[in-house]
Amino acid sequence: LNPGLNPDRDIDYDVVIIGGGLVGASFACAMSQAGFKIAVVEQHSPQLDSHPSYDDRTVALAYGSRLIFENMGLWSDISNYVTAIHNIHISDRGQFGVTRLSAKDQSVPALGYVIANRDLGRSLYEHLAGQKNISLLCPASIKTYEIKENTVQIEIARAQNKNNSEIMNTSLLIAADGIQSKVRELANIKIATKAYNQSAIICNISTDQAHHNLAYERFTQSGPIAFLPFSESANKEGAGQNDNRYSVVWTLADDEVDAIAELNDQDFLSRLQGLFGFRQGRLLNVGKRNLYPLSLMYANESVSDRIALIGNASHTLHPVAGQGFNLGLRDAAVLAEILIKAKAQQSEQAHDIGNSDLLMQYQQVRQSDHNKVIKLTDGLVRLFTYQFFITRHLRGIGLTLTDKLPALKALLARQTMGIENRLPRFKL
Repeated sequence: LNPGLNPDRDIDYDVVIIGGGLVGASFACAMSQAGFKIAVVEQHSPQLDSHPSYDDRTVALAYGSRLIFENMGLWSDISNYVTAIHNIHISDRGQFGVTRLSAKDQSVPALGYVIANRDLGRSLYEHLAGQKNISLLCPASIKTYEIKENTVQIEIARAQNKNNSEIMNTSLLIAADGIQSKVRELANIKIATKAYNQSAIICNISTDQAHHNLAYERFTQSGPIAFLPFSESANKEGAGQNDNRYSVVWTLADDEVDAIAELNDQDFLSRLQGLFGFRQGRLLNVGKRNLYPLSLMYANESVSDRIALIGNASHTLHPVAGQGFNLGLRDAAVLAEILIKAKAQQSEQAHDIGNSDLLMQYQQVRQSDHNKVIKLTDGLVRLFTYQFFITRHLRGIGLTLTDKLPALKALLARQTMGIENRLPRFKL
């Protein structure tokens, strides 16, 4: 048993995390610093080439997420693979007005960073592999659980032996198993959903001009287009500033997305060029295209008896403004901070990290951040979907005012960087 656990309880782990994707693995890394005994149960093969969270897509890390990873002691490795975003250009196709955000104006080294999911996953799993207090049970999945007096009894099935179940006990069960969370379903936590009737085409492209660490958010009639600078050979922070590669998220209405996705490369680039323009010169090449339907989902509760939801198990957002993973990472960091501080208090109640007071504290702390980011992303989608003349005119005024008023621009920048509120610290 680990220090701080009550030996009278029948327990195998302090924490069992269902889901070893980017958010679940980040939470395990944060908790490992405090000596908790942790199990990560992941249904997919541990090889990064086959894990759906670690495919060819990229993730935009907010500057606040860099600070969280620094607190974990992981940034020095992660930074080997990132491309910094120094400036962001926000515009509305066919309308006047533009907003420009600059890292220099906000006195930060970068507004954010772009990294391949596979590279971020590799950094996280290399850290987990070096922790003696973390067990990776993979491939395996949860079948059911039962709440006991002071523990959660979990039944899991190994992929190689589905006929036989294994039983483990834990103080706290973490749902990090994505939008179709099995844990959330078993806990009977209700969700609210909203279909956007949009899908995102995600791909990498190259242009005939260097990106110079400039990102674009371009709103169009069918949906936003994000161009994120992405240096294929990035080997240090900010590397590849003269590279000409972008990670693109092109949002389209469902009634037109299939026709666009099926175009040959030349016609696909031509259609994209027509919407994006020539700010980066000509679009030259496009890589593999992946298609993802978009919706808003959020759980009515983030906790239940000895259960906490983090990441996409708690909320799934539209990709506009690139807030999804960053919001989930803050879930993981805040929960880790609360649990580590509780352990450090050395009270009898603090020994039980699954007690309801700690979980309700987590839910209350996270509620405001969840609400703000959901309103931001959903509001942007609705605002830039309406095509009435007066609405388009007001959008142009809004973009112009945001660009001209430093206080308003700083507020937008701080929210998108994930530093509007105090960031958690979870070192003992």
